[in-house]
Amino acid sequence: MLDLLELKVIIRKQGNAYNAVTEQSNGEYLWSNTFQYDPRQFMPPDSFDAPGQQRGAVSRVVHKITRGQRRSPQEKLVAKYGAHLYAYAFGNGKEFRDFLKAHKEPVVIRLILVFTSNTAVLSGLPWEYLYDGRNFLRQKNIQIFRQSDEAPEAVSAPVPGPLRVLVLISSPDDQAPLNMDDELGHIQDALAPAGTAGRIELVVLPEVTEFTLRRALRDTYY
Repeated sequence: MLDLLELKVIIRKQGNAYNAVTEQSNGEYLWSNTFQYDPRQFMPPDSFDAPGQQRGAVSRVVHKITRGQRRSPQEKLVAKYGAHLYAYAFGNGKEFRDFLKAHKEPVVIRLILVFTSNTAVLSGLPWEYLYDGRNFLRQKNIQIFRQSDEAPEAVSAPVPGPLRVLVLISSPDDQAPLNMDDELGHIQDALAPAGTAGRIELVVLPEVTEFTLRRALRDTYY
């Protein structure tokens, strides 16, 4: 089983500059780096992929690098952006490299990037692209997360019922035929007590297409 280490990179604004402080999970200080954010080094945040797509972009580039395949101009930008972000977080990276050498596999490092209210503009940058000049950090058993240190406390309030549940059942053509009536019956039987008690309202979409799904979600909430 892999050991898990947690590092936090807390990014704060100091005057016209930013300071990235790296700590262990117990709050022990490791190192820090001061940097200037230059938005001209990046495309506007709205043009970046969503975080899940960013992870996919890194995977595609890694795949092409390992196979010696030609990369598109946009894919070449992935490493470039990743190198800029790496310099923001770790400077020349010496302390971070030394830390990684001292904690070799089998270790998974959870790298949490913490943003304050005045550094929120940086949270939208594609940190999944972090690149040390040779490898993307995600290639090195490093998991990358974002976190706000000023997240509001969750307020739990009763939600008026009933819970509306939209049910869609389909049988893909390339799979064994599915008895949709039986599947629907299982769902209805399982939820019948809650339905009788008025806690659940089950709505079945008879015709499953993208159009009918969009229309159903437009008409009401589920």
